[in-house]
Amino acid sequence: MKREELLKVMKKKRMIALVCLIICGFFIYLNFHSHKGVNLVIKNQTDNKTHSFVLKTKNIVINIHPISIGEVYKRKEIPIDEDSDYILLEYKDSKGKKHVLHVIGKYKGGYDGKAEVILKSIDTNGEYLTESSYEIKNH
Repeated sequence: MKREELLKVMKKKRMIALVCLIICGFFIYLNFHSHKGVNLVIKNQTDNKTHSFVLKTKNIVINIHPISIGEVYKRKEIPIDEDSDYILLEYKDSKGKKHVLHVIGKYKGGYDGKAEVILKSIDTNGEYLTESSYEIKNH
């Protein structure tokens, strides 16, 4: 093989290695930086429009509009500080009494994940029967 051909082959191999390195770096970046915080889903499976909710962490308060029958509310990347250790949903029943749904409790900031709250039914006083689940991971 001539020297010029050998140099061309080596340049191609370097280019391929560089492209592979860039692609791997991109996927590593996405894995570690694409999601920060908790994604929340609230599903209204009741026969009524919901009350307004207030989503709370230790440092954040977010007002959530009433959710229509069959509607799904999604909130992406609720920021979680190192000081945060819970996510709550608060609402008032038909008599004005405050209720608290513990979406996620007792975890350390620096984590991310997803949480789901399913509003199954509502009683005559306006209190919800719910199912909830969450998955938290260190990022």
